[in-house]
Amino acid sequence: EHLAGHDVLPLAQTPGGGVVCWGRSDSGQTGHGSVEGPSPAIVEGLTGVVGLALGSTHSCALLEGDAVVCWGRRGLGLLGDGWYMPFQAQLRPIPVVFP
Repeated sequence: EHLAGHDVLPLAQTPGGGVVCWGRSDSGQTGHGSVEGPSPAIVEGLTGVVGLALGSTHSCALLEGDAVVCWGRRGLGLLGDGWYMPFQAQLRPIPVVFP
């Protein structure tokens, strides 16, 4: 359906509304629960994905109903959950908190 990529991190949206990710995962940006990740793996728990966006150390998905989830490095508040954890990896998608 959709393909996104940044640096050495590609993501692909599956026809069923899920996400497959592979490549560099030193900050958990592949979202499949590990910092090991050169092989494609499903990002667990994602359904209804309608869009993808990513940076070099984090990834985000737009879901049906306009919800957004992100995963990867929490530095500088990149995940939108209100936390600033400079070197903590979020290995699974978490909801973005909108004001």
